[in-house]
Amino acid sequence: MNPQKLRDWLEIIGIFGIIASLIFVGLEMRQSQRIALSAAYQARSDSSMVIRMAAVESETLQSANGKLRQVKDFEGLSPEELSAVLDLMAGNMIYLENMHYQYVNGFISEEHWQTNRAELTQLLRRNTDWRRRQLEACRFFRESFCAEIEAAVELIESGE
Repeated sequence: MNPQKLRDWLEIIGIFGIIASLIFVGLEMRQSQRIALSAAYQARSDSSMVIRMAAVESETLQSANGKLRQVKDFEGLSPEELSAVLDLMAGNMIYLENMHYQYVNGFISEEHWQTNRAELTQLLRRNTDWRRRQLEACRFFRESFCAEIEAAVELIESGE
């Protein structure tokens, strides 16, 4: 083989090597971005869990939970009890929104999301005022999660 043909072939192989390495770097950057987004959502979830645990230890929340078993919606709750209940429920919604994000991006399984979907439906089923508030609050969540809220509300209201 003459030196010119050898040089041409080596250049072609070199070009393919550069292209392959650029594709690899692009895939790595994409994966790093998804991991960073997931980490941000996880941090949000962790914050939510801290709030939830603090609420569980709250005497005010314990009192509110006792009243909620006997009344419809938020009737009879003191302002402090209402605030504690709303904070806990908001923490739950943030957690579920996080799980939905992770599901949509392939970080949790279909089975895991179905469990979370059932939890979302149960949370919305507990209180008609809370359902209304969540539908109004949809503008603060991702559109795909709002669709989940709306589907859960539709399921609940069609069965009531």
